[in-house]
Amino acid sequence: MECFCGCGATVPRDRRALNIQAGRVALELLAWDKARTGGYLDTPGDPAERLIEKGAGCYQRLLRALHGEHGDYSLREGDDWVDASEAKRRNRPYMTKKWNLLARNELLLHGDDLGRLDHLHPELSFSGRPSRGPADSGDVAGQLERLGALHAGGLLTDDEFAAAKARVLE
Repeated sequence: MECFCGCGATVPRDRRALNIQAGRVALELLAWDKARTGGYLDTPGDPAERLIEKGAGCYQRLLRALHGEHGDYSLREGDDWVDASEAKRRNRPYMTKKWNLLARNELLLHGDDLGRLDHLHPELSFSGRPSRGPADSGDVAGQLERLGALHAGGLLTDDEFAAAKARVLE
């Protein structure tokens, strides 16, 4: 199984559940970012914005765990966030398709939407902007260090590294 983030690495058997969860979290974040850019979220203080911010942090910790970096991530964290996301989008017809009363609410995403998915920052797939306020310089340095390590380890191509670095420095 190939790593969801697009780095091209083969995911070890003991991390496959993390990889599957990365896909679930990323698709939820993609749908929220699509709603945000479509003008469906009321204000920057909209509770959905806080949900997106929390999901983006969860996703970054998930990617670190998926790549074998030590961290404080558990599958329960991702499951809880996906459950909260599903509950918040349940009554948003621009995000959810309902087949019947007993069926689970499915994301309303199309092939074009999936083509826009940013595997490293799904919360930026449509908006191209961070879901949180400006990062402090320590956060930027840490992100650049992590990207450099992924690049040096062959997990990011030169082009992926350059694009991710440009996003961090914006």
